[in-house]
Amino acid sequence: EEGIEKSPPAPSLYSFDLNMLGRILTLFVSEPIDTDTLVLEKIRLLTNTSASAAIVALTGGIVEQPQFGRIEIMLLDSDVLAMQAAGIGTRQSATFLSVRRGAI
Repeated sequence: EEGIEKSPPAPSLYSFDLNMLGRILTLFVSEPIDTDTLVLEKIRLLTNTSASAAIVALTGGIVEQPQFGRIEIMLLDSDVLAMQAAGIGTRQSATFLSVRRGAI
């Protein structure tokens, strides 16, 4: 319709990588995003996808976008310790990511 501006589609998350030694969570997204609007508290890591999964929500971090479609989050020590205590990040095949609406 004339005069109605459609908002562009939201970026899509394709995959992620969790490097516990380097304390970096890398998100691979469909397009560059404004990292200032990224809401880290809406990003959660889980041990599995069941209702009994251990869940750790990020509480902060330093966000960089070194290249197109790649976002690196330098994790806070407190979040890494919480993940280690919950058993998150011990195996990539047993680590899941949940991004709540409005995070990206």
